[in-house]
Amino acid sequence: LERFTQRCSTRLTYENPLNAIFANISYTYSKRKNNLLFGNIIAPDGGTLTETLLIDNYGNTNTLSFRASKYSSKLNTTIALGSNFSSAEAQQLLNSVLTEVNTNSFSVNLEVNSELSDWINLTYNPEFSIFDTSFGQESLGKIKTQKHTLDIYLYPNDKQYVAINSEIYLNDSEQGQNNNYFLNLTYQYSFEKPKMDFQLSWNNITNANEYRSIFNNEYAYIQNSYRLRPSQVVARLLFSF
Repeated sequence: LERFTQRCSTRLTYENPLNAIFANISYTYSKRKNNLLFGNIIAPDGGTLTETLLIDNYGNTNTLSFRASKYSSKLNTTIALGSNFSSAEAQQLLNSVLTEVNTNSFSVNLEVNSELSDWINLTYNPEFSIFDTSFGQESLGKIKTQKHTLDIYLYPNDKQYVAINSEIYLNDSEQGQNNNYFLNLTYQYSFEKPKMDFQLSWNNITNANEYRSIFNNEYAYIQNSYRLRPSQVVARLLFSF
């Protein structure tokens, strides 16, 4: 295997420490040449045979990224916004047919980190993504995903600690919608003498029994399913010698 790659990138950065504003935007272009072409033959039973041919083939990728953040001293909160766009073209061999594969992805995410007071902290991170892959004139369909994470941390006093962690996954594709919701709760109490911590956790409060992830690659739509443990309560006693 021989691979020749050319890459060009540029980046623009803005920093304003007095107003706590930071931003940057970057663009990268890469072009590659391979002497080997990897292909896939799909059998009627779904099996895949991989073949390798000594053929020069080319591909290129464009990536544009942006991120900006702002800290508010009045709210004691940092807010950051980021996005990423990527477009890739490559040659692919499928069932002995050489064609162009186009893969596009776009994502935008928000980060909120706030210390509302001495006894409560909060973080919220939503992310939205779109994936689109086409093989020649055949599109594998768009996949839209959302991920929301919300974490709340409570400190009633120096000895007690409470954490509430929640996650939401939303998948939308031509095959339908699939949503997953997760919620965990943790309580911890610290003893001075003897020096140890008692921790009580309630995991998977929503009693979700399955988690699914959906994506596509150069020639296939893929869905992974994971079986989950049922809702459970776990007690721990942490100490050191």
